[in-house]
Amino acid sequence: MISRRRLLITAPAAAAAFQLFPGIAEAFQQQTFTSQAQTTKDLHNVTFATSGPQDPDQRNFANAGFHRYRFTVTTGSPEWTFVGDPWVVYVGPGPGIADSDARAGFAWNNFGVAHDRVYQISRNATAITYDVWAGSHAMQIALACNATKSSSSDHAPHERDDVGHPPRDRD
Repeated sequence: MISRRRLLITAPAAAAAFQLFPGIAEAFQQQTFTSQAQTTKDLHNVTFATSGPQDPDQRNFANAGFHRYRFTVTTGSPEWTFVGDPWVVYVGPGPGIADSDARAGFAWNNFGVAHDRVYQISRNATAITYDVWAGSHAMQIALACNATKSSSSDHAPHERDDVGHPPRDRD
């Protein structure tokens, strides 16, 4: 029988466990949580001056202008625990920008491999904060991450019997 004690496992390990042991899927729920979307600035064909006063939220990467955005994704509940790494998601075009141009800008940013422009600021089991540097066309983006929730009563207030003893583990 599967113990109802809390487990911390990675997303690939969870997927493998769900395939190997179909009954384990009943003990866990999965959900993708997403931060609030932000609209990026239209920086298509923009570069910033490299001398004089500098805005710390603007810089050039490979001769293209980028602006820094901070995203925090939360589970909203201690029952949910983030697993794996978050990723940047496309939400929609920015104001006055065609969807095809915004999608092209999203692809151009290549957030999935841009480790110098997409990085973690802080993380705990229920909240992740990332800085994301984005350039090109204006678009709406957000940060997303998967989380798991155990369906066991590990997070529920522990009941006690009539004499004040905690209930015995029934596993």
